[in-house]
Amino acid sequence: MADNWIESKIHEGEITEYKFEEFEECKMISSGAFSKVYKARQRSTKTTYALKMIENNEHINKELANELKHMISMKSHKNIIEFYGITKSKDQMDPSVIKYVLVLEYADGGTLRDYLKNNATKIEWELKIHFAIQLVDAVRWLHDCDIIHGDLHSNNILIHQDSLKLADFGLSQRIVEAPKSKSTSEVFGIIPYIDPQCFIVEKQDGKSRRQKMNKTSDVYSIGVILWEISSEKPPFKDEDTATLPFRIRSGLREEPVADTNHKYITIYERMFIL
Repeated sequence: MADNWIESKIHEGEITEYKFEEFEECKMISSGAFSKVYKARQRSTKTTYALKMIENNEHINKELANELKHMISMKSHKNIIEFYGITKSKDQMDPSVIKYVLVLEYADGGTLRDYLKNNATKIEWELKIHFAIQLVDAVRWLHDCDIIHGDLHSNNILIHQDSLKLADFGLSQRIVEAPKSKSTSEVFGIIPYIDPQCFIVEKQDGKSRRQKMNKTSDVYSIGVILWEISSEKPPFKDEDTATLPFRIRSGLREEPVADTNHKYITIYERMFIL
């Protein structure tokens, strides 16, 4: 059971446990199908953290355990959100239900998606290149640790003091698994970032299966995000979402934005054909 594994790691000291009462001034800053994220301050140190409260069910706890295994197995990186430990919160409606809460580094600039939107036309190319280098470096670090992110998109990348931070590797449900918990807008919002090979359905043992995410899948996603950084807008924003997976699989890609450095274009276009 995932719960048992998490509790054993807390007991062994591999995961630091915080008391929920240590935190104050909690303010929700984002919510998803299976989690809510709060900005909170630790009473004793006055340090600001992000508290990610996870819904309690067997499948999600299994995904949580997988993410925690990644977090405690790798060394920290300046462009990956730092994991500090875990705390527990009682469900307000049913106190017998305990929810795990990740204690994470707080990023003050929001998501990359929002940052690009809110600062459109004002971002210098020097900073865009800075973001691109940090993104590539962070994903390379994960791959060197044999970790596949598998869910790279601009809402899973945070900005903190003009630096980029990766978040949510291992926990988010993959689009190719068609999770029922995601809304239609969430599902179609992620499609442009997915390796086209993962849309191909193959028959194995009489069952239809899609290709699993791999390191090349992450590289493709990086290419899409580099285009997004250059354009300052989400990919395929005005395309028909119903046919988008088929068209991407058939070779549809965003066109380079005017005045983009040709070397920058070459780099992300190479990521589309690996």
